[in-house]
Amino acid sequence: MASNGMGCLRRTRSPKGFFSSRKRAWGMEAPPEASLFLSDRLPDRISASAPSLDETAHVWRVPVILAYPHLGVLGTVGEVVVSDTVTQVIASTSIEDMLTAAQILAEKHRDAIEAPLP
Repeated sequence: MASNGMGCLRRTRSPKGFFSSRKRAWGMEAPPEASLFLSDRLPDRISASAPSLDETAHVWRVPVILAYPHLGVLGTVGEVVVSDTVTQVIASTSIEDMLTAAQILAEKHRDAIEAPLP
């Protein structure tokens, strides 16, 4: 963003065609917004991962992952879509579908999940 000399900020386009400084900020805000959305609806092992900008749709796509502290990420179970114009969740994989995908992944990794910690 650049000042217009009157104390107001104006948007400046980056060479790639999007408003670079604000979009970067939204990119940093997308995972917390997605995490808040998820934490209100799903267990703590399901969380937001690194977002990617979909310039065509003007949204941040945030993968939803299943992870365990001692195992790391087991896989992706869904997606949360955050607007790039306002920091707000505008769509997501259904909660039921994310839970089903998480159960399938957990079952696949059951032995590692239930193994005693070293």
